Amino acid sequence: MRNLTSQFSTLVIICLASSYSNAQSASEQRERIADVHSNAIKQPQIQDLKPQGSGREKQEISSSDTGMQRPIFLKSRNYTIFGGINNSVSRQQNPLTQHTKELAKESGGHAFSWNRSVSGGFMTHPVDINFAMLSFVGGGSWGKTTHIRDEINQKILDNLSTSSYALAMIQHESGWSYRVGSTYAMTKDIQNTEESYREFYPMMGVSQTFDTGFDVAATIDISGGKHLTKTSKLIADGDHLDNWDYTISLGLRYELWDFQLSPSYSYTKKTYSTKDESELKRFQRVDHINTLSFKLDYQLSESLSVGASYAFDQRDSNIANEGYKNWSVASTMGLDFSF
Repeated sequence: MRNLTSQFSTLVIICLASSYSNAQSASEQRERIADVHSNAIKQPQIQDLKPQGSGREKQEISSSDTGMQRPIFLKSRNYTIFGGINNSVSRQQNPLTQHTKELAKESGGHAFSWNRSVSGGFMTHPVDINFAMLSFVGGGSWGKTTHIRDEINQKILDNLSTSSYALAMIQHESGWSYRVGSTYAMTKDIQNTEESYREFYPMMGVSQTFDTGFDVAATIDISGGKHLTKTSKLIADGDHLDNWDYTISLGLRYELWDFQLSPSYSYTKKTYSTKDESELKRFQRVDHINTLSFKLDYQLSESLSVGASYAFDQRDSNIANEGYKNWSVASTMGLDFSF
């Protein structure tokens, strides 16, 4: 059961950050804040969460990691409830995603934040549909972000976030796993308690985990969907950040004793729905985002783990001043449960 459901993804919506830049005009500041909200939302990551156990204890690579396995149920009910409490302290080099190092420094430079989140959800036990196993997963999370160093503007950066998701998942006998559903995310400014940004994201994806033969599991994931966004009038106008996107990623997982090393790379293309018709021009904004990350987790007990991570993001865009580079480091502690 554990190895089967390790193929299924759940959703983590990270705490979102927003801030004002002293080096830009008021209208440019509002555009930047809305863009930071949109770019900060992360979608399901296949290789990250495994809600089927009482923790994230070591898992051996087996046949069910790379193919379908019909489970033997030991519980009377046909669903699993899971949840977690997570804390992280992170530092970002370019929190406002400015397109130059100079602007990044002028807008406050490095930002230190404390992120807390509580999540919960359920997963139905897989149902045998002859050629595949069908399961449903749903849940939500609540988070709070506060900034430790007030290099930009602490009251504006601090925020609350909520999220929810509902996904149907099919694991085919070939080993490929398919998912379809929708996610929702919202952020609220702590200072004025007004909703700053929200989005619905109908999406679908496919993934496969391979045994490389070197005690390393490799997961390839392809997903895409439509972001339906809404921003506060104080930040930007309406739904101008609506976009179609698709992402392809490769993640590795190597486990030694109680340590787990998880490097990953992802590429995302975003095509925005709003067209720019100024100066007799008509074109769509298109972004290309490359992300490289490394995670190291250590299992203190069946339910408690600590970890450290590093991530580098680079965005290229056909719109002037929308590209950026940003790196971040974080330390985490998580308490997870399921029953």
